[in-house]
Amino acid sequence: MTTTLMPVDPAVTAQRVNRVLTISASLLPDEIVAKRRNRRIRGLMIAFVLLVALACSAWIVQAKRLEQEADREVTAANGQIAALQREKNKFAPVVKLRDEGDLLKKQLQTVMANDLDWSALLHLLRTTGPDDIVVDGISGSLAKEGDSEGATTSGTLPSTSKSGSLGTVTVTGTAPDKKTLAAYVDALAEKTTVGNPFVTSVTRVDTKSDDETSGEETNGEETSDDETTLVEFSVDVEITKAALCGRFSSKSCGGK
Repeated sequence: MTTTLMPVDPAVTAQRVNRVLTISASLLPDEIVAKRRNRRIRGLMIAFVLLVALACSAWIVQAKRLEQEADREVTAANGQIAALQREKNKFAPVVKLRDEGDLLKKQLQTVMANDLDWSALLHLLRTTGPDDIVVDGISGSLAKEGDSEGATTSGTLPSTSKSGSLGTVTVTGTAPDKKTLAAYVDALAEKTTVGNPFVTSVTRVDTKSDDETSGEETNGEETSDDETTLVEFSVDVEITKAALCGRFSSKSCGGK
């Protein structure tokens, strides 16, 4: 049994408070009070466990639902993949041809890595320099394997190219005058794919442009003709190793 001092009643006068104390007593045994307390705690624990179990059950149900949705999506994706594979099989010859083309391109990049692009070289020799230069002929020859890189043909100066010489090209044509020819030679000297340009011959040629009545004599006098002076030239140019490039490689060919 326990006793508890009760709070003071506001309706009680101060004199009565000093004489009589308000006391309440709990007549229940301690065993019963402890049993009730344990029962209340046990109920709270059971309720908490039930709440946790319900939360776990809801989470499991949600996870199962998401798993089923994911399985349906995987099944649909596998079906699409299978359909695409069937579509791909229809174009198997095209895919095979493309793969063979890629393989051939790689092989050509390896084999023709140091190929000499003659079209680019001829284009460079025709378009370099003044527009008045007319190229009439181009002939070339490559150096033999036994020749040294610094070997030069007779009548030319020693090679000044740092990349080595592969052969020689002879360019023949006409120019209005020697000054224009010198400008053409200087322009060739600035190129990296050719080097050591050397003029081997220069010939002055007088050409005549006759009128429709030319070639006839009138009263013992011949009609006058217009005369034009041109310079025929021959230039030897070395082909340098910078001209080597693969048409199928990433390295671009000069002169284009």
